[in-house]
Amino acid sequence: MGGSTNNPNYQSMTVCDMLQALGDDAQKWADALLQIHPDYNIPHEILFGWFANAMQHSSDVQRWRLIHDDAAWLNFQDDVFWQRRHRQGDGAQREKLIEVKP
Repeated sequence: MGGSTNNPNYQSMTVCDMLQALGDDAQKWADALLQIHPDYNIPHEILFGWFANAMQHSSDVQRWRLIHDDAAWLNFQDDVFWQRRHRQGDGAQREKLIEVKP
C-alpha cells in the first residue's frame, strides 16, 4: 500500500496551514508524519490505522458528550434563569424541573 505520491510539502507549511491541509484525513496525517520524520520505521498502513482509530474514537466521545451533556446543559440554564429571577426580587422559588443522573 504505502503513502500517496503527490503530497504537498508539509515541512514547509506553518502549523496552521498544515492543520488546515490535513483536516480529518487519517491518510494525510500518516503521509505528513512520515514526510516530516522519514527516520521513523513504522509502516504507513500502521500509522494510517492509528490516526483513523484515534479520529473515530474522538468522534465517538464527542457524540456521547453531546447526547449526555444536553441534560446537564439544560439544568445549568435552568439554574441561571432562576438565579437571575431571584436577584431581580420577584421571590420566585425554583422548582426542580430536570434531574440529571450520571
